[in-house]
Amino acid sequence: MSAALVLSPPAPPAAARQPGQNGQPDFAEAGREAARILTDLVRLDTTNPPGREELVAAYLAELLDREGITYLRLARDEGRDNLVARYHGAGRGRPILLYSHSDVVPADAGWGGWTVDPFAGEVKNGCLYGRGAVDAKGLLVCHLEALLLLKRGNVPLDRDVIFLAAAAEETGGGPGVAWLLREHRDLLDAGTALGEGGRVWSEDGVVRSVWLQAGEKSAHNLTVTATGTAGHASVPTERNAAERLVRALDRMLEVRLPRRINPVSREFLRRMVRVDPRVRKGKPRYTAITRSTFTITSLESGVKSNVIPPVARANLNLRLLPGEDLEAVTALLQAAARDTAVHVRHRPGAVNGATLVPFETPFFDTLSAVASRRWPGAVVAPYLSPGTSDASKLRRAGILTYGLMPFPLEEGEDTGVHGADERIDLEALSEGVRLTYEILLAWAGGERAR
Repeated sequence: MSAALVLSPPAPPAAARQPGQNGQPDFAEAGREAARILTDLVRLDTTNPPGREELVAAYLAELLDREGITYLRLARDEGRDNLVARYHGAGRGRPILLYSHSDVVPADAGWGGWTVDPFAGEVKNGCLYGRGAVDAKGLLVCHLEALLLLKRGNVPLDRDVIFLAAAAEETGGGPGVAWLLREHRDLLDAGTALGEGGRVWSEDGVVRSVWLQAGEKSAHNLTVTATGTAGHASVPTERNAAERLVRALDRMLEVRLPRRINPVSREFLRRMVRVDPRVRKGKPRYTAITRSTFTITSLESGVKSNVIPPVARANLNLRLLPGEDLEAVTALLQAAARDTAVHVRHRPGAVNGATLVPFETPFFDTLSAVASRRWPGAVVAPYLSPGTSDASKLRRAGILTYGLMPFPLEEGEDTGVHGADERIDLEALSEGVRLTYEILLAWAGGERAR
């Protein structure tokens, strides 16, 4: 897609501005509008690197201007715009921050697999396909549409609602949330925040569980380097760096880091075992929240097919539970290599630190109550995410932050997040808009904000 592509947000139809039944918004029309906006945003290629989040910021700015919602565009680096908007309440409670990000991971990392153009915004079988449809432009649109419904309905709130479309989350958030917290902290003066990380899971179209993220692991990269002696491939030797690396990695993969239970994972497992027997069977999704993990993500060696390489490298992506010691884990893997020609080193880079927050709070109770009203019978549980996000930065800044992708995702169905054919069911997107709106009413309206 051309870098010069500029889209203008569609003018909302009259129905989008009119209340539905019983004075409630017309959520069906809101869902259709959300689908149109998300289609436009998917068509804006904000692959990071380089990002070009200014494309999304410009689109949002035009829409917010039309709606009369105040906002600021701020960028540390050229083209890496953050957009912060605010819907003003009565100021009787600290604001709530709805945060998401407008950058996306590359759509083709070399293995392909897409059956559609990842930036065409194609709809098939009721699903919108495209990079960012779920992560995180789908989330961004749920937040945005809920904000529009508040403004169009002139809904009185006791606290402000802050909307943030941040830059650079996929590469650590340096020009995004980290910079905003450091240089523009007054714009993010929230007491609570809601962003990505949690999930709504359905089976055969029925929501069975809602995971409210109350913590996440930290992410690190370790470089494993093996050295040897170069030579002609016709005369194999024991000093082949590539073979040394393979043997060392094989030994490292035998390492199983100890199981560690914290308050969030304990409560999550306690609640989920009632509805999913796989909790007891060590399903990878559940194992990942009770153990620190590592996996091989890249291998590099050699320049010619008939030359024994003198150096070979691998990258291990390491996900550590809160409280786990990076140096100790690195030393453990180094010892497991059992080869003095193999070295394990931490690779410096942007890191979202592991965090945990309490789940026995009024804000968590409100989120849980709204989800339970929306989907009676679903298990709502606090969740420790094995992934990382900007939540860790907000938590360290003193903002009580939980995560929830508010749209139902079908259990066992690959939605292509960070892979091929990323997609979102448009009916689920509409559900996400409604849930977000109801959360804002419950937390920011009436007595709750006091």
